[in-house]
Amino acid sequence: MKIIHFNSGLGNQIFQYMFYQYLKSRTRRLNGYYNPKWLQQHNGLEVDKVLDVKLPKATVFSNTIAFLCRSIHLLDKKGIFFSSDNCYSPSAIYYSGYWQDLRFYRDLPKPKFRNFKLNENNTWAKNLMLKTNSISIHIRRGDYLEEQTAKLMGNICTLEYYQKAIQKVKDCISDPVFFVFSDDSQWARNNIKENNLYFIDWNQGKDSFFDMYLMSICKGHIIANSSFSYWGAYLSDKNILTIYPSKWYNGRPSPPIAPKEWIAL
Repeated sequence: MKIIHFNSGLGNQIFQYMFYQYLKSRTRRLNGYYNPKWLQQHNGLEVDKVLDVKLPKATVFSNTIAFLCRSIHLLDKKGIFFSSDNCYSPSAIYYSGYWQDLRFYRDLPKPKFRNFKLNENNTWAKNLMLKTNSISIHIRRGDYLEEQTAKLMGNICTLEYYQKAIQKVKDCISDPVFFVFSDDSQWARNNIKENNLYFIDWNQGKDSFFDMYLMSICKGHIIANSSFSYWGAYLSDKNILTIYPSKWYNGRPSPPIAPKEWIAL
């Protein structure tokens, strides 16, 4: 038996799902662990509602095993019971991490978005994205401005980063049309000034996953150091250019998640 812990927001849940698929190709019996406490940070368990995927089941027995593995993992020096990002053990029983590593999913089929009923605004945006050289720009501030998160993730995707990325797009693609997605729309409007620029700021709360879906419709991407916009770009079927920050974290190595054709700035 192997048990995979699903937690955090939608972007990290997709990483965990892809890691599940990786393990699934190597072992038969897999279960999921879904502790509500670790799923309340954003919008709960979303990955199977947003993507057309089937998650591993959780049972009383597997939940009990997961609890025991979590309880003893600090004593588990050989990785027999517990595996994490910092100490990946292929033979472990319980896997708790984000698994942000292209080697786990590079050769796997990309999951597809479910067929959504789009509202009028999202329908308009999708149609415009499909008929133009659409470029998504994701600006994440929100929790990245909070003291604890800022130490790790903050002040990486600066205004200078976005200005350089936009210029790179204009150097590579004719007549780009930019679509800005941000949890701080006012900052974005005050600072991102371009012709052919639209702000997608109506998908809030439980509807925020529509932003990832619309990003995937775009033909090019300027992403933040965020798993949310990472998957918006990676799951795109029409991706002709993706620009990403060369530094993903403060004080630790960047995760090996960028395909070789993506451009680091």
